Amino acid sequence: MSAPQTPVAPRTFMDQVAGTWHTSSEPIWIGAGVIGLFQSFMTYRLLDIKDAGSVLSVPWWVTFTAISITSLLLRRRWPLVTAVTTGLVLLTAGLVLEGAHSYYTFPMLMGVYALASRAGVFACCTGIGAAAACLIIPDALKGGLKAGFVGGMISSLFVLTAVVAVALTFRARRELLRHRDAELAARERQSQLTDQSDAAR
Repeated sequence: MSAPQTPVAPRTFMDQVAGTWHTSSEPIWIGAGVIGLFQSFMTYRLLDIKDAGSVLSVPWWVTFTAISITSLLLRRRWPLVTAVTTGLVLLTAGLVLEGAHSYYTFPMLMGVYALASRAGVFACCTGIGAAAACLIIPDALKGGLKAGFVGGMISSLFVLTAVVAVALTFRARRELLRHRDAELAARERQSQLTDQSDAAR
């Protein structure tokens, strides 16, 4: 005779996908692998063998990509470290590599998503603030407070805010489902206790 299963709240398809993304180990490697492939492709695309400066920038590309991938592999265990590290990579790449600033935005956004999905309030505020600063500082140092910079800053902060909002939405949904599961489990235990009491009487 099999043991009775603990009741759980109904899950939608998106709930199942989000649950798999946040609990399974495969998405960790998939996310970091996709970022690595993207960065490798962009390095090859921007590389100009005839340009000595382009060739000399390859070690920077490889180093930044390796740091980004390593950080993303650790994003569940240390989400704040991941968000800050990928933000610093973005900042340094924007200052060292010409035209590379936007390509390192994706690892940082993935790190910020993991941070908003898992960390506490203080860690989230710290990591998101650092990410926002790393996002706008390179353009501010290079372009100054011009109209184009202000528009780009607003767009970048809007994307960052959207990522945080999506992460918090899925986080709230997971917590709601856990609360419902706990309620159903408590009701099931109470029902079993009542049945046992009736049987004893």
